[in-house]
Amino acid sequence: ASRGLGDVYKRQVFPRLQGDIGNTDTFRVDTERLWVEGATSKSVVLSDVDICNNFLSGAKKLQENNCSLVTTSCGFLIKYQSEISKSLSVPFISSSLVLYNLLQSIYGIGQVGVLTASKTNLSKLNTDICNIKDVCKCCEGMEETYFYNVYVENNVSDIDELDIEKLYEDIKTKAIILKDRCSKKLSVILMECTNMAPFAERLSLECDIPVYTLNSAINMALNNKENSYIIG
Repeated sequence: ASRGLGDVYKRQVFPRLQGDIGNTDTFRVDTERLWVEGATSKSVVLSDVDICNNFLSGAKKLQENNCSLVTTSCGFLIKYQSEISKSLSVPFISSSLVLYNLLQSIYGIGQVGVLTASKTNLSKLNTDICNIKDVCKCCEGMEETYFYNVYVENNVSDIDELDIEKLYEDIKTKAIILKDRCSKKLSVILMECTNMAPFAERLSLECDIPVYTLNSAINMALNNKENSYIIG
């Protein structure tokens, strides 16, 4: 029998809020998590070290354990989407960025804005291999923010020390910049970073724009049977 969701994840030393894939209260089905050796925020986001085989090995183990879908905890793993998905017999979603081309088809070319943990490093990905060409044309990164300090630099580990409102304000500020810069054509925001997902609904309401996350892709892949699979 299916065990629900499998998550191959990078080691987390920071708090994950409900709605984040790393929070055990995000999902309404059992979720099996498997830490991938060598995977951290810095090794995945800030480094070009190739640890695809580590993630592939973990994904195969989750598949063997009857997970009906395998995903990850970092949007930058879009770089391994093709290699891992073709090696599994269950759906694999590496990143919310798998939705990028679909959203372009729905809303129009150039109308999808991306919020990412690091625009600098997202721009370094081979976007042709990742099948996300031009993803950085309408994009804002979280560099030099409190959000970046927490989720990329990993400088906050205790949830009691976490300034949740500051995290949201950083995201909203970047979203407003994104809307202003791409105002004539921006129709939707796609959050690359899984740590942004807890704030998606609030951002959508306050900025009056649809916001998509990794959760959106997971719901789609699991057919979202009356939202029985996932919160958010």
